Amino acid sequence: MFFGTDGIRGHFGAGLVATAYRLGQVLEGYVLVAEDNRPSSPQLAAALLAGLKKGAARVIYLGVLPTPVLSFLVRAWGADWGVMITASHNPSVDNGLKLITADGEKPTEKKQKGLEKEMEKKDGLPGKIPAPCPTADAAKRGMHAYLESLPTENLRGLRVAVDCANGAAYSLVKQAFLSRGATVRCVAHGKGNRINAGCGALYPAYVHSQMQGDDIAFALDGDGDRCVGVLPSGRILDGDCILYLLALHWKRQGLLWQSTVVGTELANGALEGALGAHGIGIERVNVGDANVWERMKEKGYVLGAEPSGHVLMHSAISCGTRTALAVAGIYGEIEKDLQGYSPLPQVRRDLPLGEKDVEKLCVYAEDERVIEEALSQHLGQRIEVERGKVCKAHPCRVLLRPSGTQPLVRVMVEHDDPLFATHLANKLASALSVGK
Repeated sequence: MFFGTDGIRGHFGAGLVATAYRLGQVLEGYVLVAEDNRPSSPQLAAALLAGLKKGAARVIYLGVLPTPVLSFLVRAWGADWGVMITASHNPSVDNGLKLITADGEKPTEKKQKGLEKEMEKKDGLPGKIPAPCPTADAAKRGMHAYLESLPTENLRGLRVAVDCANGAAYSLVKQAFLSRGATVRCVAHGKGNRINAGCGALYPAYVHSQMQGDDIAFALDGDGDRCVGVLPSGRILDGDCILYLLALHWKRQGLLWQSTVVGTELANGALEGALGAHGIGIERVNVGDANVWERMKEKGYVLGAEPSGHVLMHSAISCGTRTALAVAGIYGEIEKDLQGYSPLPQVRRDLPLGEKDVEKLCVYAEDERVIEEALSQHLGQRIEVERGKVCKAHPCRVLLRPSGTQPLVRVMVEHDDPLFATHLANKLASALSVGK
């Protein structure tokens, strides 16, 4: 198994366990290890710790913690590496390994390739490995330190519902909101075998269905680094929307350095105009919060996000709890500010990799013929786009790309007309289906 856009990830099994053991053998120095609450996480931790022990690393095993807490502690405690055992938003049958460098960031692709070469030289998994035991009180101390680092928003009187995705962030998000005066109800928590199952940031409609007079709701993901908001009306505040709301607030407060934010190629096409109306620019990068952070660091920008709910504020650490606190802190501004942002319809399809595996292709055009030719050439079969359907106000945008976290091809079509977007997305899905 190899590194993708966000660590090593796949179906849990002997191959992933062996990979964890090999990774442990190549990491040197002082290493912090944490995990989400999937049933398979302790077994992966055992293999990783055995490998770290063989490689003579100094280790603190923290047990269950959200990814952003581990990232924070790697820097705060002066560790050389952090390893988070998680498959993030993937289902419970998957698991994986996220690496965190000494500065709390994700390793570069060059560094990952170097680690892969070293891992290939290492021994396979030995016999029976003892079950791991977390270092006494380490997680408690780490959680307290992280809570102290979060913004001290005054949320007294606010009623909040939080979908914890049956993942690792329940304790953190509950303590964070309660200590700031909010009334908080947490749903979908504590069942690691149901992590991300019809709940969490991928399914914000679930927490909306659970609202009981709450002012606002949030949905996190399995390892707690994503956040999506939901209003009582049902309007979803995805990462793009949160980026827009925070950018406006920070601009008014004089906190938005260079009046520019960072988004990805998946960011909604309506963002440019909505932000531009307030004198705010947006720069797009490739998908992946690591790419967002690289542009922020390069240019000195302070705010960036992905539509999926990764929101970066002054830091490489994307934290669903921090994001939820920030959005809750501007609750009184949300309804008015949202009047200036109407996202264009986007239709997405996720398809298993098969005979029609594709490289990334971006098409943005006003002319149907341009779209047809690009798609047909790329897929090796004729793709017809309905004539007269591309709106001149907002050109059609199509993005095809292999997922960096799952064995899928991701399809996105953005267009003024949701019916046309659905039609074209379905056409592409059919063309990409296995055996077609």
